[in-house]
Amino acid sequence: MRIAFVSLMAGSPWAASEALWAETAHRALAAGHRVFVSTYFWPQQPQALAELARDGALLDSRPSTRWVRRSAIASRLARTFTALETFKPDVICLSQGGTYDVARSGSTAVLRRTLKHLSAPYVVLCHCEQPAPPARIVSHARAVFEQAAIVGFVGKRALDIAELHLGISLPKARIFHNPVNLDRITRLPWPQQSSPLRLAFVGRLEPVKNLQALLIALTQDRWVQRDWTLTVFGSGSLRSELESFAANSSLASRCTFAGYATDISSVWANHHALILPSRFEGVPLALIEALLCGRPAIATNTGGIAEWIQSGETGFLIRDAGGPAIADALERLWERRGDLETMGALAHSRTLEKRDPDPVGTLLDWLTTNGNRTNAVTEPLDRRDRRVDS
Repeated sequence: MRIAFVSLMAGSPWAASEALWAETAHRALAAGHRVFVSTYFWPQQPQALAELARDGALLDSRPSTRWVRRSAIASRLARTFTALETFKPDVICLSQGGTYDVARSGSTAVLRRTLKHLSAPYVVLCHCEQPAPPARIVSHARAVFEQAAIVGFVGKRALDIAELHLGISLPKARIFHNPVNLDRITRLPWPQQSSPLRLAFVGRLEPVKNLQALLIALTQDRWVQRDWTLTVFGSGSLRSELESFAANSSLASRCTFAGYATDISSVWANHHALILPSRFEGVPLALIEALLCGRPAIATNTGGIAEWIQSGETGFLIRDAGGPAIADALERLWERRGDLETMGALAHSRTLEKRDPDPVGTLLDWLTTNGNRTNAVTEPLDRRDRRVDS
């Protein structure tokens, strides 16, 4: 079978949302399928793409308007998906960072026309909740979603919000999970030293992650008097700015920037809890990994996060991304710091029970099942019969 993967990730060369389609592409290659991959061009190619090429995938990098001179945009974009048409896929996987990326202008408009021309079934993955889009975006998104074989969401809330924004029902929607970066799915022993309280942030250092609001909350007088540390794992455009803020505040001796974490298990072997004060999310991979390792999480109630954290039982929900809400959640964490080990154990067992043990296999099954049928679509399911968790 000829399977095409099209990533619409435009904000950075690689992110956690890319892991599902990339690992599925590897498994498809191992099963003997032909694989085509289309991503935006970046001056430095992500290592994950080089690994796919090594395994036999056909790679195509397409221009973003940021890399094209204004006078050349129209002519360059018109040929954006020529390689996809030449490949003649039996099925296509569209992976989006947000819900409505496929409805943007520019090269995604060319993609929408290409989908119509190819008439191949396609699966759309929506990784992150987005605000209500303007009418033009709504119109394009409706058309794409209604023609999709499957529209995948990371949680029930994201599905419900999309239906509300678009004003339509999505009977072909499904819930999907992402693969985790853990060698073994096991609850790690609790760190031997209970003091200081060791918090960790794991994620991109970008505005959407709202890390500066967390750092400001931790400079309040009450936190100056307490015994705690924060380790920031990740990289991104705000790193130098955030490091400078921390170094010139009361956080100087408490906050460490450790860079990208390659071994997630080692992170949680030495930390007590995850904190994610994001403005918008889907279901962060860092959250699921922390819970599976037996660590409670403090995270903003956005995207599908509330479907994985039971506030006061397996972690704490931050009601919104504002500073007062973050400060309130931190207080609840501090008051219950003696219960964190018990909360982490419960987080591990509940997450293990809820999570799809093979997200890659699920996506590959969606693709191969629909690719084996001409213009295939899945049978509509009653809402209670979907993979939608309550």
